[in-house]
Amino acid sequence: MADCSTGHAIIQVVPTGENAIVLHSGANASVTAEDIAQAVLNSSDEDILLVQNETSSVTEAIRAGKNKGLKIVFNPAPMSPAVRDYPLHDVDLFILNETEAEGLTGQSTPEDVHAAMLASFPGSATVLTMGRKGAAYLDAGGIITHPAMDVQAVDTTAAGDTFIGYFLSEMIRTGKPDRALALGCHAAAICVTRPGASDSIPFLEEVITEMKTR
Repeated sequence: MADCSTGHAIIQVVPTGENAIVLHSGANASVTAEDIAQAVLNSSDEDILLVQNETSSVTEAIRAGKNKGLKIVFNPAPMSPAVRDYPLHDVDLFILNETEAEGLTGQSTPEDVHAAMLASFPGSATVLTMGRKGAAYLDAGGIITHPAMDVQAVDTTAAGDTFIGYFLSEMIRTGKPDRALALGCHAAAICVTRPGASDSIPFLEEVITEMKTR
């Protein structure tokens, strides 16, 4: 256990619901290769390892998961120049917002991001989240899109994490990216109508009920 404070985030939200976040990494920056080895010790090749850019030892996490035969999902949030030095060819699925996609590829539209990601990582798939424009799943088979829900956003702070959790859970359950996009988009739509971070994440029953009414 690291002898330091836990991570902190200062979140600023404007009236339109958009946010800016200042992070203090704290213990998140004290994750070691030994911690990662212990974390994946009892995993199986049917498991998914989600890696985000808020901790130290990202390279070690990707490599340890790959060595265990896990499916590696990488969300480079918060985006930084160090991302390009990670072993990205070991990533099976990238989850990028528009800012992260542009930082990684120099592109922002689904079509251009699709082409750039296939050129650099032909064996990987990509999910592109686009806020009010919805989300897209990009792989060698083409592009699948899903629109965002028309809601009044009050706080977008946890929308990305909510989408990722629901998207991956549905991919694990069904393996169908179209259904995963739909579930993720609906969950994120509910999330942004509520203030706060973890408190704004909806339960599955709420998401299913909301999907049935649209």
